[in-house]
Amino acid sequence: MTILLSVSAFVYLALLLFPEMRKVGGGHLLERPAPELHFDMPGLGPATLSEFKGQAVLLNFWADWCLPCLEEMPSLKLLEQKLDPKRFVLIAINVEGKNAKSTVEAIGAQLPKNTVLSFRDKELDAYGVSALPYSVLVDAGGIVRKVYIGSRDWAKPSIVEEIQSFLPVASPR
Repeated sequence: MTILLSVSAFVYLALLLFPEMRKVGGGHLLERPAPELHFDMPGLGPATLSEFKGQAVLLNFWADWCLPCLEEMPSLKLLEQKLDPKRFVLIAINVEGKNAKSTVEAIGAQLPKNTVLSFRDKELDAYGVSALPYSVLVDAGGIVRKVYIGSRDWAKPSIVEEIQSFLPVASPR
């Protein structure tokens, strides 16, 4: 545990002292247009990230062998249920791709509805995924607003409020 804390502190200091290293942690994405992604949406077929312009999008990169990733899945599902699907979409991308199909099918009920296994590998490089879980919040205009490294309780009120602050304004009824 001490080694893990030391490594984490070293990485944090390196990112502060050497801004060019921020690409590794997602800092290069902030306040910029989200890099395009092509993927297959479950039940919908081929899609691109830009098709969701007008909605806030949380991209959650994970793997089925990553215990912290699996631990946060129930709270991701709760977040998905709490927010208006016309203004927010959660896309959970298993970085193992189609290799994870059997595992994902076995735990499917615990996963968000938009769990992606098919995508263009090269496009993930632009996100600088350095650790899992790794999440990127894109606003309705397609701009990256937050990068979250590590697991969290996505249903925690402060996190829900933070994400809600990036949702587009609801249209009057």
